[in-house]
Amino acid sequence: GPLVWSMLTASIRISRVGSSTSRWVRVIEFGLETPFKEKGSPLELGDGPMRVMKAVLPVLLILVLASAAQAQTPATVKIGYIDSQAILTQDPGARMAQQQFEASMATYQAEVQQLGEELQVLIDQYEQQQAMLSPEARANREEEIGLKQNQYQTRVGELEQQAALRQQELVEPVMRRITDIIELIREEGSYSMIFDVAAQGIIAADPALDLTQEVVTRLQAAATAQGVPGGSEPR
Repeated sequence: GPLVWSMLTASIRISRVGSSTSRWVRVIEFGLETPFKEKGSPLELGDGPMRVMKAVLPVLLILVLASAAQAQTPATVKIGYIDSQAILTQDPGARMAQQQFEASMATYQAEVQQLGEELQVLIDQYEQQQAMLSPEARANREEEIGLKQNQYQTRVGELEQQAALRQQELVEPVMRRITDIIELIREEGSYSMIFDVAAQGIIAADPALDLTQEVVTRLQAAATAQGVPGGSEPR
């Protein structure tokens, strides 16, 4: 589905080794898809917690606010809107989660890169020496390469699972904090519904109904109170 997240990718090109019918990994390139890339805007998202949060937050807002709207009559409907993308890029807690995730990914990447280099050494040595090896020795070396390749692929799979768990661990508290603040604003302002313009369901809206900055201000104040870098003093 669109929310399925994969951080670790192994790009493998296969080539034939000598006259053997076996196929080995010839070039192994371990790539880490950067969770966000800096481009024109402060945060240009790739894969990672911020991207997942931007995809999930509009859905959460719909679920949180729909029940409140049902209790209102048309005469008492009060509507506001927020921009979840702007909120996430300005939330110190989301930025900290992003940094923590990147640190974890760097560790995973280094481990897999080392395993890939060890496998490549075995392949290079085999190619250089295969002409001088007996059929039995070639078979043994090919088996050794095959075992190393399986270890590499198994470890990549394990790290993908660890990365997914780490992402969930970092994303859930951020999403809960944001949705709690939005719900509090809805209750305090007696809003029937608060829409998210990032969900692209609103063509035009009165800027006076925009609650984005109020959400950001409360998030930054909470971050300051908790000692999170990037927060601001409460107004």
